[in-house]
Amino acid sequence: MPTDRRASSRDHLSLPMTLADGSAAMTRNVSAHGLFFTLPAGHAIDDWLLVEFAVPSAGLKFSAAGQVVRIERGDGEDGVALRLHAPRLTPLN
Repeated sequence: MPTDRRASSRDHLSLPMTLADGSAAMTRNVSAHGLFFTLPAGHAIDDWLLVEFAVPSAGLKFSAAGQVVRIERGDGEDGVALRLHAPRLTPLN
């Protein structure tokens, strides 16, 4: 049986997200240390990404640098797991 090596539990969260290159993506789950998101299949994915998404219900914007730890290629969409670095929450303007 595989063990879960995550440093913290993940919560399901589906919000639209924008990558630094302007590409649209969708969060699937997030934790204090990581984030998993999906985007259209075939998109070039660097080793490090800058991510940003709004949390309208809280009036906040989340941004962070993320180190890619896993890519799941699929039909129609790809999934990307990130280890978060320098996460920030700022008020929505």
